[in-house]
Amino acid sequence: MKTNSFFINSLLTSPNTLVYGYKNPEKLNYNVSIADTHVEFEIFLPGFTKEELQFYSKNGEFFIEGKPKVNSEKSYIIKNFIPQPFKYSTIIPKDCDVDGIRFIDGVLYIKLLVLSKDSSQYKEYSIE
Repeated sequence: MKTNSFFINSLLTSPNTLVYGYKNPEKLNYNVSIADTHVEFEIFLPGFTKEELQFYSKNGEFFIEGKPKVNSEKSYIIKNFIPQPFKYSTIIPKDCDVDGIRFIDGVLYIKLLVLSKDSSQYKEYSIE
């Protein structure tokens, strides 16, 4: 299968921010696969539920926010794993749109599809 250079050029030259945690920023773990007609992001989000994730686009930029709920009912003697709030944003090329969002076993899958459509309008997304 030939690789779509449009997506490669757009993804590699567009400014993007992928930050995990507001207080202690770290990079999220993610994969990007590219096909002729679409790009799929796989973002590793252990400890989150789909209800704690929000998706929207505005002015050609796509945003993902994660806000974990604090469980005050549990008391821990050791707590090494703490899901951190995060915000991810990336530029979406003008003729692309989000085609689907899935969240399976702690992995968020986002599929971008090539379209002839203006991506500058505000739009919210939900997990399938």
